[in-house]
Amino acid sequence: MRPELFTLPGTLLKLAAPLLILWGIVSLALYALFVRGRPEQTDEAEGGDETRAAPRKKRFRLVVDNPVNAALTIVAGALLARYASTATESITGLFSLRAWSAPWRSVPLHSYGVMLGLSLVAGWNVTLPLAVRLGIARDKAADCYVITAATAVAGSRVLYVLTNGSEFTDPVTGSLSLPAMLSLRTGGLVAYGGFLGGLFGSWWYLRRHGLSLKKWADAAVPSLALGLAITRIGCFLYGCDFGTVLPRGAPSLLVRAGTFPRWEDGRGSPAWAQHTLDGFRVDAARCVQQFNGDFRDGLCHLSAHAHASAPVHPTQLYESLFSWALLGALAWTWKRRRFDGQVLLVATMGYGVGRTLIEFIRDDRSRGAFASLSTSQWIGIVTAVIAAVLWRRWSKASEPSPSQSSAT
Repeated sequence: MRPELFTLPGTLLKLAAPLLILWGIVSLALYALFVRGRPEQTDEAEGGDETRAAPRKKRFRLVVDNPVNAALTIVAGALLARYASTATESITGLFSLRAWSAPWRSVPLHSYGVMLGLSLVAGWNVTLPLAVRLGIARDKAADCYVITAATAVAGSRVLYVLTNGSEFTDPVTGSLSLPAMLSLRTGGLVAYGGFLGGLFGSWWYLRRHGLSLKKWADAAVPSLALGLAITRIGCFLYGCDFGTVLPRGAPSLLVRAGTFPRWEDGRGSPAWAQHTLDGFRVDAARCVQQFNGDFRDGLCHLSAHAHASAPVHPTQLYESLFSWALLGALAWTWKRRRFDGQVLLVATMGYGVGRTLIEFIRDDRSRGAFASLSTSQWIGIVTAVIAAVLWRRWSKASEPSPSQSSAT
């Protein structure tokens, strides 16, 4: 397992950050000059036969053809500069010459962050074609995807912070640390927070533009399953979101996959850190005989010099495999959908059941718990029940009335 896949040199970042900021500013200017105020033309996916038959005059189009996207590009460049610059401690400090003349630090790209970025790119290429097939204009689908992705990441981080507030508390002041809450490179996201955050962002954008949330959801949820399949690989490489200790006699393949090392810098993967500091559940005899650990307070604690964690269920891989299976089920449903929102409901029920079952063998301390169930289990059960109720209502509403059936 590798927590860091590769490192970006500071000189490259010093070039990339101003280019992002400049691109965003230029895009805003071009949007104001050539796009803003012009009547929107109907996309081919929304037009009828007459629209497709008549020649259209193409209007000026931009890669970033929306002020929100352009603003996000500027913010991304500023945050990159703020993080990599060694001579500034705030965003306002970026306006000084010293911030840009001083050397910039190299930035390691963690496995989780890379997989998260890859999942967003893959989701873009899945969602947009499906949205166009359902009659949503491509530019609207692109804008909605950006907003949905941003609110999904924000929602997943907010839920993680809410369930693990102690991780982000400054030990000196006792207050929450904003930089720690914003650092996503090493994980710290809750899938259900992303689902709820993305749903809110989609609803907000689609409501403003008079578009169907059900159709958009049917186009977007396959990318959610794909994204989970990819990001869980990042969790596996980093060593978080792990399961309980494997039983004696477990297959050697599982033992190798579920053993997470201490890193070269003397720290360790989350699994290693938890097993050395907080301990794990096994009987006293096995703790001493198999793991050479210290059994106290009903838990086995590995030595701080241990080179790896105890072998655990690689629940990250379990959920990744499950997400690939869910993606296949959604593809099958998509081709046979009878009403808008059907793919969304299949995804909600399927993931709710699967995640709830996997959570029973999860053992990381960062999930939150209430009445013996984790936060994700409660959300999974509630959302699956709601989806089942909506299935009955939406499918019934889509059935033709007796008068319509007789007329046909």
